[in-house]
Amino acid sequence: MREVALRIQIEVRGEDDVVRVSQAARDHFRAARLSLAEVDTGDLVVRELAWNLVHHAGGGTIDLEPLHEGDCRGLVVTSTDNGPGMSTMGRHPASQEGLGIGVRAVHRHSNEFTLVSRAGQGTTIRAVLWWP
Repeated sequence: MREVALRIQIEVRGEDDVVRVSQAARDHFRAARLSLAEVDTGDLVVRELAWNLVHHAGGGTIDLEPLHEGDCRGLVVTSTDNGPGMSTMGRHPASQEGLGIGVRAVHRHSNEFTLVSRAGQGTTIRAVLWWP
């Protein structure tokens, strides 16, 4: 059975918020007793998504939702904005065509990755990280 712990939502508008969401995620990872490498990987995902909100969308929110399933621990990181959307996305988002380096890194380090973007309506990126 999957248990879900407390979800945190952080508004991201500027560089200070990127630091704040990164620290919240790192605290969460340490509380879950993850290794330093696991903490760093999770922080990379959170920071890249937060930077995208600041630099490309004019701000948005990052949701951190811890997961526990059996002996595995995980985190769902969801980035949501009402920005311009990703008009450079190719016809096949799974191919990563049109994605920047940061979003490609998030995709690469995630166990599950979903991106929904509509021109003029914003973007939602959901990355799920699992650790044994």
